[in-house]
Amino acid sequence: MFASRLRRAASFLVGETSQESSDRDTRSVEEVLDAANRALGANEATASIAKAMADDGVRFAWQLEQAEAEDWARYGAAGGFKLAIKAEIDSPAPTPVKQ
Repeated sequence: MFASRLRRAASFLVGETSQESSDRDTRSVEEVLDAANRALGANEATASIAKAMADDGVRFAWQLEQAEAEDWARYGAAGGFKLAIKAEIDSPAPTPVKQ
């Protein structure tokens, strides 16, 4: 019970409601990049882009929603791939079943 109160208090202090935190897209950057790559039918160099994002502290899809033009340039994402990433964030593709 105390732990639950502590979590609620911490969320309140950072200005986050339970609804806001549960609505965030918590997929990893790698998952989003892979989905965008599949949507394009391309073979973008996602490892180097993911590393640049990780080096910048970007780990989750909800963080990518905030990226601006200079961020995308710093990460090395080409224009078409950037748009595919944004489309993936706006409308996530179903996760493929691994066999």
